[in-house]
Amino acid sequence: MWEWALLTDSQEDLKFSRQLVNDAWDRFYRNGGWQASDALLIPGIATDSVISDGPLPSPAAELIALSLSMGDPALEKKARSALVYGHAEVDAQPLWYATHAQVMINSASR
Repeated sequence: MWEWALLTDSQEDLKFSRQLVNDAWDRFYRNGGWQASDALLIPGIATDSVISDGPLPSPAAELIALSLSMGDPALEKKARSALVYGHAEVDAQPLWYATHAQVMINSASR
C-alpha cells in the first residue's frame, strides 16, 4: 500500500498506509517484544525479541524496514528501538533471521 501511495502520489493512500503501520506497531509490539496475535489468552506472556523468517520474510523485520523508510520520526524511533533487541539471536542463527539481519545492515548505513 505504501509503495502504491508513493507511485500514485495519493495523499489519502499515504495517510491510510501510515495508519496501518501505526496500528501494526500498537497491536503486535509490546515492551520490547513481538507478539503473534493481538488477542493473546495471557497478554504479554508470548513475546519474542525477533521473529524468524519462514516461507515469507519476517513480518516484524518488514514492519521495521517500512517504518524506517517512511520518513516519520515517530515510526523511525519505534523501528530503531525494536532493532536493539535480538542481536544475539540474529548473530547466532543468521539463516533464520535473514530479513532482520538485512534490515540491521541497511539501517546502519542511514
